[in-house]
Amino acid sequence: MKRSAQKATSKQTKAYNTRLVLRTIYDHDRISRADIARATG
Repeated sequence: MKRSAQKATSKQTKAYNTRLVLRTIYDHDRISRADIARATG
């Protein structure tokens, strides 16, 4: 039987995006906002 994926809530999406941006900043010593946007899509 095929399982359907659950949709993320806006709270989950916000938390994921926050972690993604913070991880990108952590991984790069100096990074501009524009570069963060490019790196995180």
